[in-house]
Amino acid sequence: MALPSTNAILFNAAGAALFLFLGAYMLRPVFVTDQVPACSTRYPAGHRFALENASGAPLTPIELQGRAGFREYGILANASVEATPDVQWGKSLVVKMAAAKSGDDARFGAGYVWPVAAMKSAEAACLTYNVYLPNDVDMKTPAQLPGLLAGQPLAKRDAPDGFAARPGWQDSSTVIATVEYTARGKSADWLEPTRHLEWPRGRWVRVEQEVGLNEGREIAGGVRIWLDGKLVLERNDLTLRSDPDVRFTGVAGDTGYLRAGGHVTAVKISPFTVQWR
Repeated sequence: MALPSTNAILFNAAGAALFLFLGAYMLRPVFVTDQVPACSTRYPAGHRFALENASGAPLTPIELQGRAGFREYGILANASVEATPDVQWGKSLVVKMAAAKSGDDARFGAGYVWPVAAMKSAEAACLTYNVYLPNDVDMKTPAQLPGLLAGQPLAKRDAPDGFAARPGWQDSSTVIATVEYTARGKSADWLEPTRHLEWPRGRWVRVEQEVGLNEGREIAGGVRIWLDGKLVLERNDLTLRSDPDVRFTGVAGDTGYLRAGGHVTAVKISPFTVQWR
């Protein structure tokens, strides 16, 4: 039997190498997320939501409720501001993950809107804060954390268009983001990372969220989430609005479980910083 020639061996080796390269390239997004710099490093200076009053004392629940925008729930029952001298921001919002009644809706934790009028001209925005999830938080019950807001969703649900994009988790503590829409009949988008990734607990975690608005159907919108500066979730194929007049409104400060049954504990959140361009 004739032995294969050197050229044949080289040709077959090159083909095998190309096959392996293409296979690795196709599988790479499943295991590796390219590192886009965190949005706080790429945006101009923004606004910070202070957790102290004019005298420097922590906001009382009544004062916090007074700063809420066009909608709030659970603040008086489940929210407080406490001094946290062990961290650089000094004061943190503490949210008890307990039931909160809001009209006819059963809600958990606390929520409010921080309106930022100057964001209305922005095409993209960045929200940054730190969150402390205790070890006993129930990661088997889906939950949400504060996120960026456009239009006026969650108020009376009668606005023609708009959305709220929030980080959170679902069963088994997987990091997700949800995009909840105002438009009737339009279901929410549940955005998942390309690989299983759990929320850190028992320590402070820096959360950054970037949202870019779509321009019609030609240029899609997108959502990115970073934890401690590492990009963990990215979607760049979203139609976030159908009306170009829908603009950023501010921050939806919702923190709580999405359904009953979650273990009651307290989550701590630093002051928000929102940037836009």
